[in-house]
Amino acid sequence: MDKNALHNYLYVSSTFSMPSKRRLSSSRRAGNGSLLDFLDDISESDDISKSKADPVHLDSGNGIQNSTEMEVDVAGEVALCHDFLFDPTEQSTSIRVRMLVLQGKAGEAERLLDSSMEGDELRLRTYAPVFQAYLDQGDVPSAFKLFVKMKNGKNVVLQPETYVQLIACIAENGYFLNGADAIEGIEDLDYLEGSGPALFNILASELAENTVEITSALAKRLYNGFQRGFQRQATVSSLKMMHLFESLKVNSERALPDELIVSRVRIDESTGICPRSGTRLRLIQLDSNQKHQFKRGILHLCS
Repeated sequence: MDKNALHNYLYVSSTFSMPSKRRLSSSRRAGNGSLLDFLDDISESDDISKSKADPVHLDSGNGIQNSTEMEVDVAGEVALCHDFLFDPTEQSTSIRVRMLVLQGKAGEAERLLDSSMEGDELRLRTYAPVFQAYLDQGDVPSAFKLFVKMKNGKNVVLQPETYVQLIACIAENGYFLNGADAIEGIEDLDYLEGSGPALFNILASELAENTVEITSALAKRLYNGFQRGFQRQATVSSLKMMHLFESLKVNSERALPDELIVSRVRIDESTGICPRSGTRLRLIQLDSNQKHQFKRGILHLCS
């Protein structure tokens, strides 16, 4: 089998999300045909997307063929075949991970990542399906452990969405409440706080260090996460779930002493003071070298 052809197919499948499930088509009797034969058949076609899907003929043993339809995840099977014949690549591993996640096997998918590739070879897109599966399941301990693993990855660049989705998941599962139990296993992850407002402060600070702003959609995700997690608290009785197309409006009213603040605010540019909490926010400040570098960059863009 042509190694380069496999690599090209896996690259296209992992990058452009080609439709993976196809009905296996073969004119051979059962036992004489295989997925590799099927791939050889369709590789001879000028356009793989034009290959026709026919029922697979299964031989019952007495020469009588039964017509049975069978769907095969071609990309997943090709990735598995590739990794059996050659060393796993980031593309083949990504496809196999997605296949396992779709089968509800997020833990097995993470074990595949750990066993098949070195940490330096992994990218955010490789981890993302497993991370999202943990979040969807509300499995905060597993999601947090994977978050730390991603954060420490040499070639993994975390996006604002990564932090927001994790913080929202932790919030809606009640781990930011005062007196909440610590997230299981967090004491082994170099975090001094395992739950409560102090943990939120740590994660919010990490988010602030890695991004300047978040989108309106992410802001709503955070809002809804806190609304779900704190809905039994009297301090958030006024918080209502936001719908998909609802906008997060600016709120400049001073909050009550014991009120949970989950608001969009407009900061006074001259003072940097939040109108809801009265807190002076940290502003972005550049040192002398950064100012000169910024100026050179602006001049270069204008030239």
